Amino acid sequence: MPTTEPIQAVAAGATGGSYRKILTYTAKAIGTYVVNNTNFAGVGVYLPCLILIEVDATGGATATIDVSTDNGTTWKILVSTVASAGLMVLCDTASTIRVTIAAATADVRLFVV
Repeated sequence: MPTTEPIQAVAAGATGGSYRKILTYTAKAIGTYVVNNTNFAGVGVYLPCLILIEVDATGGATATIDVSTDNGTTWKILVSTVASAGLMVLCDTASTIRVTIAAATADVRLFVV
């Protein structure tokens, strides 16, 4: 018989939780950040993986979540927001994902699946 794990009311990062980890980066400065361990400390141990990227761009910030499939030569905007937006992306070696923040600081949360 298989082992079952509860998923209801389990904290992120705990066995059976919906997300293995939630990483929070408050007041991320204006800039362009590729999703890697250099720009988002702690995410590197989970790569490659699915990540729900949530950007809280309230307070005057604007933000985009972009993808490149040619090592950063060209970028395609997946989400552009002036409020709060989230997007589930696959962070692997076939594509590069980045978060661009403009106009003001923004909070970024990475929900690692």
